[in-house]
Amino acid sequence: MKFAGCLTCLGHWAALAWPSPVQAQFPPHNVQLNTDGTPFLQNEEQIWMNWADPLNVLANWRDWRLGYRRIGFAVSTDGGATWGTDSLAVGLQDRQSDPCLTGDRLGRFYFNMLDYESAGPISQISVLRSTDKGLTWMGPVATGAPGPWFEDKQFTTADRTGGLYDGNYYVSWTRFPNSGPAVIMFVRSTDGAQTFKPPITVGPVVFSNCGTLSQGQGSIPLVNSDRSVHVFWSGYDVDSSCTIPLSQSYAIRRASSFSGGATFGFDTVAFPSNAYFQTVDGGVDVYGFPIADADISGGPYDGRIYIAHTQYVAGFFGETDVQFRRSTDNGISWSAPLVVNDDVPGLGLDQFHPWLSVNQDGVIVMVFYDQRTDPLNHTRFDCFFSASFDGKETFIHNLRFSEISIDPGYLALARSVTGVNSSAAGLDPAKPMDPQAGAIAEYIGVHANGDHVVAIWTDTRNFNQDVFAAQFEMPFVHPCLYQPESGTVTPSGMPHFVWSTCWHETEDSYRLEFSLDPNFSTVDLAFGGLQDNEFSPPTSFPSGIYYWRVKGFRLGGDSTEYSEVFQLTPSCQPGTPPQLLSPVGDDTLDFAAALLTWSGVPDAQSYDLQLATTMNFAFPLVDTTVTALELPVTGLADSTQYFWRVRSTNACATCDWSLDSFHVEVCPVLVTGDVNVDGVITAADVIYLVAFVFKSGPLPLPVVESGDVTCDGLVNSADIIFHVNYIFKGGASPCNVCDLL
Repeated sequence: MKFAGCLTCLGHWAALAWPSPVQAQFPPHNVQLNTDGTPFLQNEEQIWMNWADPLNVLANWRDWRLGYRRIGFAVSTDGGATWGTDSLAVGLQDRQSDPCLTGDRLGRFYFNMLDYESAGPISQISVLRSTDKGLTWMGPVATGAPGPWFEDKQFTTADRTGGLYDGNYYVSWTRFPNSGPAVIMFVRSTDGAQTFKPPITVGPVVFSNCGTLSQGQGSIPLVNSDRSVHVFWSGYDVDSSCTIPLSQSYAIRRASSFSGGATFGFDTVAFPSNAYFQTVDGGVDVYGFPIADADISGGPYDGRIYIAHTQYVAGFFGETDVQFRRSTDNGISWSAPLVVNDDVPGLGLDQFHPWLSVNQDGVIVMVFYDQRTDPLNHTRFDCFFSASFDGKETFIHNLRFSEISIDPGYLALARSVTGVNSSAAGLDPAKPMDPQAGAIAEYIGVHANGDHVVAIWTDTRNFNQDVFAAQFEMPFVHPCLYQPESGTVTPSGMPHFVWSTCWHETEDSYRLEFSLDPNFSTVDLAFGGLQDNEFSPPTSFPSGIYYWRVKGFRLGGDSTEYSEVFQLTPSCQPGTPPQLLSPVGDDTLDFAAALLTWSGVPDAQSYDLQLATTMNFAFPLVDTTVTALELPVTGLADSTQYFWRVRSTNACATCDWSLDSFHVEVCPVLVTGDVNVDGVITAADVIYLVAFVFKSGPLPLPVVESGDVTCDGLVNSADIIFHVNYIFKGGASPCNVCDLL
């Protein structure tokens, strides 16, 4: 994922880059943009930074300050820190809605809006343009004549590639005819939104015979680095028979143009989706339409197309995530979905309303609403930010940038105004209130100029819907750990480690640490100065439970905090069985005690030992766990075969048993001299011993245990004399023959 050399950027972009970044503070200061002071709502925001002037920012939004839909906007001249007085845009009809916003390579702003007449079926899209950084505006200019339809969701873009179609302005939207299915429309301007070519239909093309089947909603256009134009929208996965499976196969569809938007090929399915419309906790309506942009930086990821959208968690339709995909072949094929939100999954918390854009360096910036700050009720939510420096392979740790949580209880006003003096409120009594769509509308916005980021959203801290924005430097935060997932057990060897890139890839490095202690009181192994966000250790680790974390560094010497800690059990194989040392095999013990010993096993943490008189160990006499390599046992029975076995346990597994046996012949604990073996030592034993030594009498039974009273290994006259002295003269006792063994 690492590329050598500097990213290639257009010269005027590099010259206007912001100073070396400082560590951003989160949440940053939030600023309210609308200054109307009315109880009516503002929502559905967009924001755009002038790439030709990093201090120049434009924002627009849907505004009800007059009691009905209009479009508000404001301009900042200090990078979004402060904003000028907000204004209402001038439209062609008496109602405006669905504001969208973009800019071209030379710094010209364009914002469009749905223009419609409340008293009649007149609906069209109009565009305003500014060539002086938003100080003055030209237009509005209609993209086409109104007709018997309703236009909706007219997202927009401009060609900023510097090539053949540089400066072209594009709009795509959904047209709802008074009769017939909804279709995806597209229009272009080649003269900076002064005039427009006739609109064309881009979806459907292949399945135009599908009758009343809606072709989808939420289309968004983009221009890739090769000047190709692409339109993506949320629709259905249908075939030429126009049938939709009972499972409701939703899909993100696409159509592409390689003629500057003049003509488009057949629309196709880009990839499947599992949701077209959702209502998340708190009653907020959410659409699964795609938010898309392309990398035109000329850098290592140039030409990639990115899409984010709200989707249900796989297999669980009570929770939504922000999912992200990448295409490296102009939208033909797509990567598997990546979840951007890094909260704990499975808690029923929703993430929704994502917006993304790609800056001049190819860095992806993303914002979305997130309920993780209200884990109990799942209703309040906040704005979170993330970014990807490596072409969507990984995303940085999510950061909250709204200072106060948004409460859906304050999102929607009543459908009509009751008890409000229209004249005093500045409302036009001839223009009645219209319904206020959606609890929080359907999109928010983010844009970046180099490492300077601006974001905009709908906020409820004033107990109503207001427009708030924040500006901040690209944060340098700790990595997110990706692979191997925490708790992974590998069958052998050491896995490949992956974490998120934390900064520009030519200016970052990482330290990967391992410890046997989850608190990292000691670091058992570390790899520093890693120039990539993935690493394969050169050798396997011994078996054990390890913990790993990563710390990021960038040029200039500053570093992130450590990442979260993941658990890993590498090379999880049981150790070899211990070798039993003694007693073993045919060993015969003449005592009632033994010291069992065995060899040590590398990485073993403990040893299990069992001793029994049967080979199946059904009733073990000893069953214990020890850490030493020996164990004394006592109380062994005479003339008994014993079986014993040992096995080792390491950090992740227990090996097989090592089995062996031995025999015990316990020496009788008695005094020698009971030559006739009648249980007592008397003169009869002396007579018996004399007969044996001098008269070839019967042998003592046994000779060694009874007749050798001197314990010199022989039975002779010395034993007779010793015995006579003991019995008749009070001499020393005969020895214990066990002392000789």
